[in-house]
Amino acid sequence: MDERVKQAELSEPSEAAFREDAPLLEAALATDSAVASRDDEARSLFSRVSKHWRRIRPIVWVNPAKADDRALAWLAAGAPPDNERTLGLEE
Repeated sequence: MDERVKQAELSEPSEAAFREDAPLLEAALATDSAVASRDDEARSLFSRVSKHWRRIRPIVWVNPAKADDRALAWLAAGAPPDNERTLGLEE
């Protein structure tokens, strides 16, 4: 992980935030590859790092507090791995 974080060229505070929230990624990789979190800042950091870390690209991120994410509908549909929700989404 260290090399990939360095390649993303995060600022020191961003790198510290990334490392603090990294257990979310580890849990997603160990389970269903999904994260439900209101932390859009963390999602943005993880998305930046995903450009250098292919393994985390398919992780799906949904913000249950964001109406546009339609979290309840997504869950009711079985939480499919929608490309629009993945960390590796190219914006």
